[in-house]
Amino acid sequence: MKEENDALIEKLNLGRDVPIDMNPRNWKKPEFLVARWLYFMLELFRKAPMPPEIKPEQFDEMPLEMKLDQFYERARSHNESRKRAQKLRPFSRKNYREWFEASWPMFESQFTKEFQDQKCFEKFRPIAEKIAAKEQKKIRGVLRRYIKNRILFAFKALAPKVDLPD
Repeated sequence: MKEENDALIEKLNLGRDVPIDMNPRNWKKPEFLVARWLYFMLELFRKAPMPPEIKPEQFDEMPLEMKLDQFYERARSHNESRKRAQKLRPFSRKNYREWFEASWPMFESQFTKEFQDQKCFEKFRPIAEKIAAKEQKKIRGVLRRYIKNRILFAFKALAPKVDLPD
């Protein structure tokens, strides 16, 4: 039975030519969830034709929970990430850092400037507290750096191990 399944999967070509490494061990980790979302948003921005910039004046009404300055900031951040995405080469181990940096404005607008306080990143706090005590630095900065590094690592882990052609 296993041989038949393996043969069928081989014929279907499942899992081949996937633009990112889809290791199931990482699917539920918050940094991988964030990195996958950012990757797919950048890929959409990269492949789609460049639409006009988002302008808050285009909308008749704003989301109720959002203030005007938050709305302008989110539009600016998405436009910045969209412009950066247009210049990216296909995602690979050689340029995962460029993809990460292009996505950062969008990350900050989605998770707010105080992203370290988000519930999804709570599990990183004890580790960051130990690092902060060791380095004699403030917990906020160490936690932000740690989260940022974890997301960068997730981008690297998502990058295909074989470079795809442009």
